[in-house]
Amino acid sequence: ESAVSRMVQRQQHRGPDDRGLYSQGPATLGMCRLAIMDVAWRLDRAWRVLRAETPQLVRLPSEVLRSQVWLTTQPMEEPENASHLRDCMAWIGWDRLLFATDYPHWDYDDPARCLPFVPGPAEGRQFFRGNARGLYGA
Repeated sequence: ESAVSRMVQRQQHRGPDDRGLYSQGPATLGMCRLAIMDVAWRLDRAWRVLRAETPQLVRLPSEVLRSQVWLTTQPMEEPENASHLRDCMAWIGWDRLLFATDYPHWDYDDPARCLPFVPGPAEGRQFFRGNARGLYGA
């Protein structure tokens, strides 16, 4: 566990929004993560400044992220204001979000209460089943 802890600590200079360790039996997992929106905005700003050095990149990095990255709801930290989470999900795009649960762990996300707001009917269909079916070809 101490070796994984040291690895996680080494990432601190990159400004993680969260970090942690999970140990169960002989295995230990460590994680550091950055808020995807912050990373996208920083990459866009750098791309605009360095555009002459990367002529092969024709789209903003945030556009590439939106088209190539899928995000899930587990783990998810909820802001105090639920509208901020809705704004983030709208920015990411409901077509790039997948419902995820931590079942059978005690703190799994119940689908009925996994979001602090009720998505619209079309958003809910995409989020709970449509996107996963499309991604996995089911």
